[in-house]
Amino acid sequence: MRDYLNSVIEEMRIFLPEVRGLMILTPDGLPFDFVAVGKNQCGDPILTGGLISFALSSLKKALEGLGDADCEVAYVKGKDLALVAGKVGDFYIALLADADAKLGPLFMEFNRRKNEIAKILEQYV
Repeated sequence: MRDYLNSVIEEMRIFLPEVRGLMILTPDGLPFDFVAVGKNQCGDPILTGGLISFALSSLKKALEGLGDADCEVAYVKGKDLALVAGKVGDFYIALLADADAKLGPLFMEFNRRKNEIAKILEQYV
């Protein structure tokens, strides 16, 4: 899996050099695998993974309260980093990028890659 994720990051960085990492989390929010380029921007992967899955679960509950039961993707931007995350099957996927990454290409790449990754993850379910 690690080799596959490294190749995904390399391909993505051809068109989006702002991409910094990709994290795959189990249904419990634990890191299944992750890759990062440059300095380690995942911090503590267990803590980061738990917070990402908690945030997505919370957003899904908020949408359910508004009558929409599906939270496909979430985006958050900080001073230095941006994060696009979503649920694929039972797994969570998070894409890390520089904060100045263009939102449109980032979402397009996330959506394209999440479907590819979902097919790979089927082997592990």
